[in-house]
Amino acid sequence: MSRIPSANSLLKIVALCSGILVSNVHAEKPIVAGPATASSTAFRPRSTVDADLQRSISALREMLHGGDGLTDPKRRSEIAAKAILAIKEYHQLFRELAMHEALARENMGSMSAQLWMTGMVFGDAESEAELKKLSASGTADAAEAAILLVRAKWILANTDAEAQRKLLFEAATILKANSRNDRVSGGIFEMADAAANSENRAAVQKLIIDEAKGQRSNGLIRAIQTAQRLKAQENKAMVLTAVTINGENFSTADWKGKVILVNFWATWCAPCKDELPRIKKVYAEYHNKGLEIVGVSCDKVPGQLKDFMAANKTDMPWPQLYDEKTPGWHPLATEIGIDTIPTLVLIDRKGVVRTVEAREKFEE
Repeated sequence: MSRIPSANSLLKIVALCSGILVSNVHAEKPIVAGPATASSTAFRPRSTVDADLQRSISALREMLHGGDGLTDPKRRSEIAAKAILAIKEYHQLFRELAMHEALARENMGSMSAQLWMTGMVFGDAESEAELKKLSASGTADAAEAAILLVRAKWILANTDAEAQRKLLFEAATILKANSRNDRVSGGIFEMADAAANSENRAAVQKLIIDEAKGQRSNGLIRAIQTAQRLKAQENKAMVLTAVTINGENFSTADWKGKVILVNFWATWCAPCKDELPRIKKVYAEYHNKGLEIVGVSCDKVPGQLKDFMAANKTDMPWPQLYDEKTPGWHPLATEIGIDTIPTLVLIDRKGVVRTVEAREKFEE
């Protein structure tokens, strides 16, 4: 499992994938003829499509901020009409990208299935019909579409543990018949994020460990084991000690009696930067009442972190743990079992970890 932004929002997978595709070719290239271009006679320049895709990605990220746009029924209802239009626009832009880029054409079926799944979560009947059609098509993308159908229902039932347990049987049937299909096992892996309770999350993880046999299954299993190690930190005392970006020694032990929010992040991580307005807001509201924040940076290039902090020093005055001698994934993240960022950990006034899911439960 690579260390990439967490996919609590389903479209972050889509955004990440398309980001890779968009950045794959930096210079303008001739259009490559292929299945996606057979019926077309004129195309917009690749650079124009790239720019529109990036704009669409930003809009979707903002709309689905923190994953609430998918998992919170009230929020989902409020943005459904706008989200469905944005998803369909994104889909069309990806089709345009496929006219230019072979890799995009190869991933067109999978990308379409993910977008249809997201549209289905927002109540779009057309998306649900297309996903069902693909799942019954017998094509290479059919099994992934089938698991995404289950996943959409799973998200919609994220407050109904019993309904999810029934859906887990469907997921198990699909995985057992497609144990070497990494997209099927990956779709089930993501279901853990929207589990109604810890028992359902554990059941999803056990299913992956027991049945996934694809090339990426070992990575998924390692990610599950890492997540379990992180979850085990809850209700235990935690003291974080490291050097700051300024070269000073730091320990959360010095904040005895304070509530501490620990932000594992990096400036190269777009979802991490998307999270900062919420973190800045809660600091402004609660710092005088006893809240402290500390950043744990996984930046690869020291200068990028320093430049970012210099530009945000007025509303991000909290310390940043970062050692230029060991750039990249921070040793503290490895030590406590953090494999994806952003991750927020909340430590109470007694120095005990209350939750390692403070990002998902931020307002609570």
